Amino acid sequence: MLKPGITRFLLAALVVLFHISRFVFLGRFAVCSFFTLSGYWIALMFSNKYSKKAHPLKVFYTSRIWRLLPVFYTFTILGFAIWLLVDHSVIQQIIDLGLSDKVVFGISNITLLGYYSLPKIDILTPAWSLDIEMQFYLLFPLLFYISRNNYKVLIWLFFVMMAVSFYLCAGYNTYWVNNSLPTYLYFFVLGMIIFFKKWRFNANSEKICLAIFVILVGLQYIIPYSQTHYKQIGSMYYVTLSLVLVLLAVPTLANSVQVLSDKRDKFWGELSFLIYLGHWVLIRPYGVLSQNASSIMHVLYTALYLLCTMGLATAIYWLVDRPIEKLRHKWINNQA
Repeated sequence: MLKPGITRFLLAALVVLFHISRFVFLGRFAVCSFFTLSGYWIALMFSNKYSKKAHPLKVFYTSRIWRLLPVFYTFTILGFAIWLLVDHSVIQQIIDLGLSDKVVFGISNITLLGYYSLPKIDILTPAWSLDIEMQFYLLFPLLFYISRNNYKVLIWLFFVMMAVSFYLCAGYNTYWVNNSLPTYLYFFVLGMIIFFKKWRFNANSEKICLAIFVILVGLQYIIPYSQTHYKQIGSMYYVTLSLVLVLLAVPTLANSVQVLSDKRDKFWGELSFLIYLGHWVLIRPYGVLSQNASSIMHVLYTALYLLCTMGLATAIYWLVDRPIEKLRHKWINNQA
């Protein structure tokens, strides 16, 4: 069984590889798996920690904002600075935005809400998922309180929201609708179900599902129809394939959160968040360097990019994330 930190690190690595090589098409799968794990961990933390405070909603929202925004701001500043070095026209692009677009740009870069509806300019593209996370946090307390004594509500909600998601993707194929909370809510709900049901799968079930997972991924590169559709981001084929892969990964995800994490595993888990956001800081210069490079140089640039991404994530971990996290945990523990 994989430990929870390593599981999250592997998912973050898949997102990085997806962004630098469309040969790895598992980007949506990885993000939706993150959403599923988020549903589990948020339900666990709220049940065991936040709900026991005198003001649970105040502690919950303060804690979640404190967890996301400082790191987001750090990488946004770094990402903008490096983007400016690569493309000096970015400032003019912001100036040329209409008034309403400037308002959306400002609000989303301060609060994260609305980040995926950004008009043409998103400094940290992967942060769209943090926008979805923030939307989920707004809804979570209601979901928790109506389902904690009757998890069947979540099961019904999972199927209803899955149907809504596919309806939206099929009938309203727009950038905003396809990337709003209703499109992804059922993954968070799935994670909450794992928590309330305390799902744990035996080793054989997990291995069988992983074997089917590997076979299904491999078939995408072999079957002619799949070869022409598995890279079409946003298509119904891609959305359906990602859902099936997440469901096949549920035994692994559910089992991983039951494994006791040690200090090293926690490090990899915490680093995964920084890699997930931080890799975009360096992706623009990487793209410029590797665009017309020879095969050998492309490999060298890729290796250097991955090494620098790890170095950047590790530096931010020690210089920014750890000090802020210590303060956050101290504040939570001091709340009555």
